[in-house]
Amino acid sequence: MGALLAAVLAAAQVDAAVATGGHLRSSAPGDASATRIVDVEPKLGATIEDPGFSLQGRYAPQLWTGDTTSVRHDALLSESWQQTPNLRWGAQQGFRYGSNQAVWDPGLKRPFDTLEPLLPIVSDELSAHGDLGFGYLLSRTASFNVGVGYLVYGGASAASQKILPLQQGPQIYSGIDQELTRSDRLSTSLYASHSFVSDGTQSSLIELTEGWERTLGPSTRTTLTGGASVRRRSSDDLLPVATAALQHDVLGRTRKVELRALVELKPYQSRLTGNLVERADLGASLRWVFGNELWIRLRAAAAKELGSARYLVGAVDGSWRLSGNLSLAAGVASFWQQLQAPAAGGSTQWMAFSALTFATHQPI
Repeated sequence: MGALLAAVLAAAQVDAAVATGGHLRSSAPGDASATRIVDVEPKLGATIEDPGFSLQGRYAPQLWTGDTTSVRHDALLSESWQQTPNLRWGAQQGFRYGSNQAVWDPGLKRPFDTLEPLLPIVSDELSAHGDLGFGYLLSRTASFNVGVGYLVYGGASAASQKILPLQQGPQIYSGIDQELTRSDRLSTSLYASHSFVSDGTQSSLIELTEGWERTLGPSTRTTLTGGASVRRRSSDDLLPVATAALQHDVLGRTRKVELRALVELKPYQSRLTGNLVERADLGASLRWVFGNELWIRLRAAAAKELGSARYLVGAVDGSWRLSGNLSLAAGVASFWQQLQAPAAGGSTQWMAFSALTFATHQPI
């Protein structure tokens, strides 16, 4: 047993990083003054991998000082286990607590992975989730996936819940992915959730979708998804679900241009109100990559909750690797939003940031 533990620890990898930077942003909608903040974010992560098993953990507190002083704790733990050649289990637990100061959205997966409204600042934002699932290979070209989880988000105290409602509830997902050819993949998914909001309201969602992913050569990929959902609040509503996404890369000898675009219509749980609404999203990004040291990106996105709020975001950012462990990032973004009260009109805010990050990867 001791030899096995020593072998597992010998294969463990520790990741440590610290990022420090400055943020300058508008203090409030319509206010010409600016808020200056210096933030420090140490990160510590560990990965233990053994044939058939993987365990990863991360803790990253974020501290802000300057015109405002606050702290936020962020932790994540994930595990996976290959029980048989065809059956793989996975679990993940995430926890975040503290100030919900607006931070830079890196938008690495999609043009804007989550286009959220600018939320009122509270000191005790709580965000936690737990998920458990498995994937089973039905054949060489098809797999079946199931996941169940519980999600919590909002203000932790009664005072904070008056301006940022606490939302919580279970969710379940199941789906089948099938490779038709080397270029075509079909995905069928069924998702269901139920949400309890601290103001006493509840909502349920059942969503069934069919997706088609097609690879158009070595540098282009398209995704089309269609389906329907049933939303239950005071009554049952049948809502459409549709997504179209494009990924295209222009490859060169020493540089690359990455184009990402997304159009989406689907139900959305508002973090600001707790309401389950139909929302339309449109986003695009263009990133220039120069070798392994430098990249620059333009991003823009818009969203509209049908019958209520609207959001617009534009951003320019970049990153420059100064050495193997040291990198510098900077950017500027502008946000515009119009919430549910049309008489109040829209509001605009902006943010500029710079950050210096030092990271190292060492075995235990």
